[in-house]
Amino acid sequence: FKSAMAAVAQLCKLNTAGLAEAALGGIIPYLIQAASNWTLKEVALPLLCDLVKARRKEIREEMWSNNLLDFFLELLHDRIYQSNALESLAAWMVDDHESRIKHTLRHSKNIHRLSRAFEKADNAVWPKLVSPMLRILNKSRRCS
Repeated sequence: FKSAMAAVAQLCKLNTAGLAEAALGGIIPYLIQAASNWTLKEVALPLLCDLVKARRKEIREEMWSNNLLDFFLELLHDRIYQSNALESLAAWMVDDHESRIKHTLRHSKNIHRLSRAFEKADNAVWPKLVSPMLRILNKSRRCS
């Protein structure tokens, strides 16, 4: 499985449209499963994080239908990958015109997850969390 994930990662790096096609072909649940395995996480997680950069509506719907938002929120507790998770959330919010992410982040459970990420962050990681969090907060402001 690790060899297959590494091959997928290399193919997606060679052809950036390949990741989008793989997402539409159903790879997201497999990437999430692989990211829960310590030895595969380093291969699968960058691909999941790169998915948020895809701006096609169909890919966003695949991300939603596979609970990728919740995956990133759960990843905030992982000291090694929490900055990647927060950066992905911030990047995803840029194109969240329906405010689905903003509404999800308002839940007390998710506010707690975000605050715990800062509480548990190492000193070296803390600065990497500030910029994406500021982008999330700026995007979350109510317009009046």
